[in-house]
Amino acid sequence: MGKLGGFLGFPVTAAIRTMGVEGWEFWEVKKVLKDKNISAADQTMRIQLCNGRKGQKGAPIREELKELRPNPSEKP
Repeated sequence: MGKLGGFLGFPVTAAIRTMGVEGWEFWEVKKVLKDKNISAADQTMRIQLCNGRKGQKGAPIREELKELRPNPSEKP
């Protein structure tokens, strides 16, 4: 695992890239990581989301992420 540690058995950055592939917004990523007590810099989250949207490989956790995705009504 990298310096940020793991998330669902994969590096946090790989998980964030998968969130990017799935179309997650920044606030959703930030909320889920905060709920899991994982601290990552805002810039790291933004970069990895963008990398995922551009097609960089992420973690194979799409099904697990569906259960964790915040409700749109929770948007700050």
